[in-house]
Amino acid sequence: MVGVATEPTHAYAKQGLNMADENVKTPKTCEQHPDQTAAAQCGACGKFICRDCIKQFGYYCSAACLESSRGSVSAKAKEDTQKARLDLQRAAKIGKLIVLGMCLMFALGAFWLVWKFFLDPSGKICWQWQNDAPLESMAILASNDKEITVLAKDKVVVLDPKKGTLIRSFEVPDDRPGKKGGKKGRKQAADDEDDGDDGEEFSLSYSFGYGSPPLVVVKDGSLMKIGASQVSRVTTDGKAKYTKVYEEGHVAHFGISPDHTVAYYVSTVPEDVAAAKQAKADLKAAREEYERTVGGAGEGEIPRQTEGSIKARAKIEAAYAVLQQTKTHIVAIDVDTGEERWTKKLKKQVHLYSTAAGADHFIGFFMTQPERVEATDVEAPAPEWTLCSLQAEDGKRSWQAKMVDRPEWGPQFVQGVTLLQMGNELQAITEDGTEKYTIAISGGKKRTEVDFVVREGLLFMVSQGGARCYDLETGKEKWGIAMSFYGDDLLVSKERIYVSGFIEEKLLDKDMKLPPAYEELKKTDGDLFKGFGGGGTKTIAIMVALDRETGKELWKLRNTYGWPRGDDKRFLLIADTARTSQMEMLTGGEGITVIRQFNARSGKELYMRRNNIGFTSPVLIGDRLIGLAFERRRTASLLNPAGGDGDDQPTKGLGVAAFKVR
Repeated sequence: MVGVATEPTHAYAKQGLNMADENVKTPKTCEQHPDQTAAAQCGACGKFICRDCIKQFGYYCSAACLESSRGSVSAKAKEDTQKARLDLQRAAKIGKLIVLGMCLMFALGAFWLVWKFFLDPSGKICWQWQNDAPLESMAILASNDKEITVLAKDKVVVLDPKKGTLIRSFEVPDDRPGKKGGKKGRKQAADDEDDGDDGEEFSLSYSFGYGSPPLVVVKDGSLMKIGASQVSRVTTDGKAKYTKVYEEGHVAHFGISPDHTVAYYVSTVPEDVAAAKQAKADLKAAREEYERTVGGAGEGEIPRQTEGSIKARAKIEAAYAVLQQTKTHIVAIDVDTGEERWTKKLKKQVHLYSTAAGADHFIGFFMTQPERVEATDVEAPAPEWTLCSLQAEDGKRSWQAKMVDRPEWGPQFVQGVTLLQMGNELQAITEDGTEKYTIAISGGKKRTEVDFVVREGLLFMVSQGGARCYDLETGKEKWGIAMSFYGDDLLVSKERIYVSGFIEEKLLDKDMKLPPAYEELKKTDGDLFKGFGGGGTKTIAIMVALDRETGKELWKLRNTYGWPRGDDKRFLLIADTARTSQMEMLTGGEGITVIRQFNARSGKELYMRRNNIGFTSPVLIGDRLIGLAFERRRTASLLNPAGGDGDDQPTKGLGVAAFKVR
């Protein structure tokens, strides 16, 4: 039934709609249905109709009256009515959309606030592996997108960087000479004062020898363990595959080739092991005798030599003379089997300063110490420096070159080129020992600290003079820019390089004013506050992002304190206010961890999160920032010298923690 046709238009119908009108005389019954009470009048003929008629024909008494009413409505009236109805429907829809849009915007705003301040996981801890090993005995040994290997005192654990679940773990055996494994053996080591570790409990947290880490992770997940006097291979189940012991000696300068097939190190052992053992015992007894016989050894008194102390001192010198009778070798071993490939004995007065381990050859920077000059009026000759390359297969010398001084940095193998910094020059040497090219770092005689990064055939360098990029193969400069601050660190990604540094700025008196609580202390002890309350300078940390291909500055930030970490998609700063806040350092405060993430393209800060947990040694693996966790404590400081919470005790570790990043 069409709605327009059912609308009553006749005057009778309009009158019939209002039965209470006193001018309308309505009969008591319907003319079509006499047994029904009339409710209205027909819209066409005016007859009285009941509700049954209305239900059947609308406000008409019959089908004929209904048809006649349809014919009375013009086409234009129908069109106007339909248009009006559509306009009303359209307006109603628009109104509903506006109301719904306002509700949606309000809901989105509320959700954004709740997400930003309560639900957003960015910058918050997503997993934590609990462990109570002291922080000083922990280290992150290796990491990739599948595993992160962590040393926790005498235990090695391998964790899933995404979820923090334990993949495997094992104890590193205490296989020092004469020591038994397990807790009993570690207690024995701690009680033994003659083993060279001063009674320390077994721990792998300290490096033995210049340039030697305690553990090196091999590609298959096993470990090369470098002790004070031995080298061993530890499998992934914690068992020693082989151990090479240098009794009464020590190991230093450990290095492993890039393909993890050959390892190099320097071993120093006594000429006579038995005599060295006796000399160590004599040395200990002579020191005790000296302490007993020396006069005036009280607190604040100058020691006075006596006949007994002079004899004891002679015994000490004699013991040292025996212990100094040593022989030193460069050793190359097969990483898989532990068999020696070759050894090279060093001459007396020849010392190894630094090394680089390659797949095909070994490079050492040697210092030859001249003979001691007894005459006091004769100037001692300067040491001689030599750079030498030995073949990895048999140890034969490939080439050697005399150098004028020790290196500032290097040597280091990088994509077939040996790099080292000599003074203010970066030298590149080929495998046959010829100089490939030299890059000047800065002018003048003053040495400059430089940071280098090599990636995908490009050499990036930053120093006080600016940042530059070179082709590693030819040494030609690709681009270089001068910077208004002192650059000291580089982070290279696929599209950008991040240069961090600092600048000194002079501050006004008002900028150096101390809080009121310390103004009274300043009056009593002004020496503690020199540099405060008056003119001074402040170190401002700077971070600049440069385009990797052109060196163009993309963005620059100030007050960027902390460790920079990033990859091809992300850039973060991780700060510990106990180290970066001037007031925290003055008062010995516990500090907090502050994590800031920035848009790598624009430098806009995405968020900043604070956490009371201690966090150090961070590594970025995908969307996880992983590091060592520890319990914070107050420390002794300039303004609070007695306020440390157990400064002489190890820092309580809390295991490994991971923060979720975007």
